[in-house]
Amino acid sequence: PAMDFPTDSMMLELMKLQNLTATQYRGSSAVFVADSNNLIIYGTKEEKAGVSKEGQSMTADSLLTFDQTTSVACGFGKPVLTGPGTDSPVESREVCYNSRTKVGVARGARTTVSEGANWIMTGDIYYKEGAVYDHNGMFTDCNLPYPHYHFAAKDVKVINKDVMVARNVTLNFGDVPVFWLPFFMQSMKQGRRSGILMPEFSVNDIVRRNANYNRRISNVGFYWAISDYLGSRLAMDWWSNNYTAVEGSFDYNLNDKFIGGGATLKRYWRTNGGKEFSVVANNSWSPNERTDIRVDAQYATSTQFVRESSFDPRELRRQIASNAGLSRRFDWGSVSLQTSRNQFLSDNKVDWVLPSLGVNFSTVTLFPAVGNTSWYNNATWTSSAQLRRIATDFSGSDFDPSGLSGNFNSSFSMGRLGWSQSFTSNQTRATAVRAAGDSILTSARDMNWTTSLNFQQTLIGTTTFTPSVSLGGQMRSSDTIADNRIFSGPMRMDVSAALKMDLFGFWPGIGPMERLRHRISPSITYSYSPTATVNPADSLRKLFFPTTSSRERNTITIGINQTIEGKYKEDAKRDSTRADSAAIDSTSVDPTEPRRLSQARKVTILSLNTDAVTYDFVAAREGETGIQQTQISNSINSDLLRGLQLTITHELFKPQAAATGGAVTSKKKDFEPHLSRVSASFSLSNNSFIFKMLGLGRKEAAPPATGSQETPTPADAQGGVPSTGVKPELGVLGNRNEQTAPTPRGPIGSWNASFNVTLERARAGDLSGINNQMVNTNFSFQPTQQWHVTWNTGYSFSDGKFTDHMLSFTRQMHDWDANFDFVKAQNGNFSFMFNVRLRANPDIKFDYSQRSNVPNRRSGF
Repeated sequence: PAMDFPTDSMMLELMKLQNLTATQYRGSSAVFVADSNNLIIYGTKEEKAGVSKEGQSMTADSLLTFDQTTSVACGFGKPVLTGPGTDSPVESREVCYNSRTKVGVARGARTTVSEGANWIMTGDIYYKEGAVYDHNGMFTDCNLPYPHYHFAAKDVKVINKDVMVARNVTLNFGDVPVFWLPFFMQSMKQGRRSGILMPEFSVNDIVRRNANYNRRISNVGFYWAISDYLGSRLAMDWWSNNYTAVEGSFDYNLNDKFIGGGATLKRYWRTNGGKEFSVVANNSWSPNERTDIRVDAQYATSTQFVRESSFDPRELRRQIASNAGLSRRFDWGSVSLQTSRNQFLSDNKVDWVLPSLGVNFSTVTLFPAVGNTSWYNNATWTSSAQLRRIATDFSGSDFDPSGLSGNFNSSFSMGRLGWSQSFTSNQTRATAVRAAGDSILTSARDMNWTTSLNFQQTLIGTTTFTPSVSLGGQMRSSDTIADNRIFSGPMRMDVSAALKMDLFGFWPGIGPMERLRHRISPSITYSYSPTATVNPADSLRKLFFPTTSSRERNTITIGINQTIEGKYKEDAKRDSTRADSAAIDSTSVDPTEPRRLSQARKVTILSLNTDAVTYDFVAAREGETGIQQTQISNSINSDLLRGLQLTITHELFKPQAAATGGAVTSKKKDFEPHLSRVSASFSLSNNSFIFKMLGLGRKEAAPPATGSQETPTPADAQGGVPSTGVKPELGVLGNRNEQTAPTPRGPIGSWNASFNVTLERARAGDLSGINNQMVNTNFSFQPTQQWHVTWNTGYSFSDGKFTDHMLSFTRQMHDWDANFDFVKAQNGNFSFMFNVRLRANPDIKFDYSQRSNVPNRRSGF
């Protein structure tokens, strides 16, 4: 009941009587007319009149009348009716309710239907168990005293947990009618259900503003909810002067079987007479806790069709990739079988991996600790193996290579002693079409093996000295040289020693930093290998293993990494908190062990990693270039810029062909460093460290009060059909599982920007080199509490123009969402979209879209 009824011992006993229906009354006074069995109960604001029977109750400020013969109760003076079947109380000026037939009528009523969205209904309501009828009423989800908008309808019918429908509906903003709808429908069902899909089109797809505009209508079809776990969808997409397409999809999700996914197939009939086909599938299955199977597939019959028809810059940046794999974990290790297919949009190149087999063995402890003899405790044996087949097809070309590769690795460690082995095998096959028209098949094989033994000795602090010795060999074959016979190369022995250390320097702090620490980590590795002997009479073997591969090796490798870290200043309050934490922790640790205080906050100001440089004394002695690296890279990281990754690559030597006009006159290369590549990525925001240090950071402010709780977007408010996750596609393939994420909200004035810069420079006169200067950026901004702006773009400094744009403005109103989107892809296609949707029912919307593609460049602004 909506109100409390006082009870005493007599009332409690009466309520226990069997086979009787109890009716409870409450009020300031009552009059009972015996000959008509009519009861009149008077009430006041302080002592409301009330009646309750079988869970149904009614209260009123003035009076209630109840006819025991007809079971009809009427209320006057702000009566409120509650009971089973009503989502919320029904408030009105006058109300009558039959508790026997569960039928009620309320004049000037107001109630809320909470199914999918909180719809507030007002008007003259006729209530029957399971359904509510409203005549000449209005409904809205805005709960303000004076709603921003409302729907005025001649008739409304709400079937509990089924549907709400209305006819002759007018949409009003305030008191101004702006739009008329012949009918309105809002599903009240929960979960999956079958139904007609809501077509996707815009206003100018119905009424063209010019004759050259290409109209488009999509998502015309039906969704079939086969069960709670299976569903199928069939839809049509029509784009004038471009294509007509039919799309079919199938989804399943069996949680108890750990299997789920689906597939989407789309068939295109182009206006010029061509036919295309695409498929997107995502499936996963875990038969048991140790086995996983997955299939992620994307395929298109024509990459040219994708390049021409896609409006999505993200789709044009990536390749059409398919992956499938099976993995199984055993007690002794794991086995994985993978295959992949990559279809590149830039050309007709297709890469296959058929298949990739990997075997990884679990670590095996050979000598577990016995008593105090723990020296053998970390004696382990690990190994892994992989077999991979690669096929590359250049459609329309005269070259078709394929390859088969495999490797095996194992390692044994006992204390500081380590022993490792490896074996690799690579086989390539290629078919080339000669000028005469016939084809020739060539194949070659290369196998390498090595085994090494090393011992690591700690000297001082973190300084380690690691001597090692290794043996290795090669085996090669080629059918173009020796009928595919396998020739063994000379066995090589390498003796090396590596010295690694960390040197620290401490400096006074600056700004918020209490102290700075500079760490330099140099490493030096010396390696020597004596000359390997090759029989000079074996000319074929010399073709496979030239003199340079068997001569003496005497190299030294030097590398250095640096890190500058800063420790924040700790205030007195934080120091006391740390001391209290240490005191608390001291009661729970072993008193015989030293206690560790909580670590101070640290930040990496600069981290610089430089590629190691190898110098060959034998090459320098014979007149060649001693430095073995042709290029060197420096990588820079810092916590001052979130996500900073900066890599600078230099080519060390000038190509002799460029220096001498194409002729090689000396074995020694000309040392002339050239900046060949710069790759940088980092993020900035209003809360970045550098802005906070300068006092430019913005404190987060609480969002302003709107005076009313905003309406959440209902999960199943999609015109009676669950969303399949496929939005109006900008791309041809799209993503079957792609969901539209809600626009994130931040404090007013907050912003975030991420940058990815790539610079590739060829030397002057190098016609085969690559010159490319590109920056990609993502920017988001919150100018007000309700506005949100995102901008994703790419700019080519080489071409002096932008490559693509994705600009979006989002305005979140009290009950509506507005989106303004402009997209320009790399292929020149662009689109402008504007839509306003009712959050409580996204099918109530206004859409405007403008598209222009390169082959049909007729429509535009």
